Amino acid sequence: MKSDTKKSNTKFYLINAVITLVVALAVSVGALIAFDVPVVQGVTNFDSLTLSENLIVGGTSALGDDVTFTESIVLTPNTFSATTGAISLTADYTYYNITPTGTITLTLTTTGASIGQLLVITNKAAQNIVIADTIVRTSSGAALTLGQYDIVAFVFTGTEWYELFLLANS
Repeated sequence: MKSDTKKSNTKFYLINAVITLVVALAVSVGALIAFDVPVVQGVTNFDSLTLSENLIVGGTSALGDDVTFTESIVLTPNTFSATTGAISLTADYTYYNITPTGTITLTLTTTGASIGQLLVITNKAAQNIVIADTIVRTSSGAALTLGQYDIVAFVFTGTEWYELFLLANS
């Protein structure tokens, strides 16, 4: 089965459940390859996918085996400003840069979280971020307070967020 997509000059060949993505881009090295999930929707079993450039995947994607990266993994932060008070944080992103204008208390939720999901939070402002110890397991056994430039990382276990590390730079 062969299909041509003129919009991106990308050809997809599907043979015996193996997908090979061949891209003809009229740009120099460093070009990005991006395709929307509907292009490969319904293709759930294939032996290999080889790309010579970057791959951008949106939405929820699951891989059933090992993934090997020969270069760096880049997490694009979700940056937002927050006022004072309590905020429930749904982990829709892996990496959050938060710039509070006053002290805030974050309560992490399990909504939409997947087992093994990573969550990284950075405080970019001089105001404190308190991470409530509700469904959170920390090394101190208590709520965490992030000062300016502090970073914390968690992993989701299915019912709770476990602290992986805390880097204090205040």
